[in-house]
Amino acid sequence: DTSGNVGIATTSPAYALHVYGTAAFSQPVIVGTPTTNSHAATKNYVDTACF
Repeated sequence: DTSGNVGIATTSPAYALHVYGTAAFSQPVIVGTPTTNSHAATKNYVDTACF
């Protein structure tokens, strides 16, 4: 779109990469630090986080 966002299966992406539907990956996916309850967290992040 005009703001530089890329959409897969959507013509109005709201994020830098917006995938509408399910996705499959054959290689590892790097996920940043979760900042809200709705964000994904990796096992490594959970195992090393300080509580």
